[in-house]
Amino acid sequence: MEINGGVFLCYPNAGSRGSMNKSTAWICLSGGVFLLVLGVLDLIAEGKWVLFILSLLIISFSLSSLFKKSQNS
Repeated sequence: MEINGGVFLCYPNAGSRGSMNKSTAWICLSGGVFLLVLGVLDLIAEGKWVLFILSLLIISFSLSSLFKKSQNS
C-alpha cells in the first residue's frame, strides 16, 4: 500500500501494477455498457455527448484489458 499525492493505492503484488484482473475488467465492461445505454438516452433526449463518449472509453479500455489477459494465458 502506498499513498501517492493524496491518492490511496493498494497493490497486492508489484507485478500487477497498472493492470486490472479479469473479474474487474468484466465489471468495468458491464458498467460501461450500462452507461452507454444511459448515454444514448441522454444523447437522444438532450443532445449531450459526454456520458456517451466516456462510456465508449470505459468499454474500450475494458475490452483492451480482457484481450490482453486472454493473450497472456
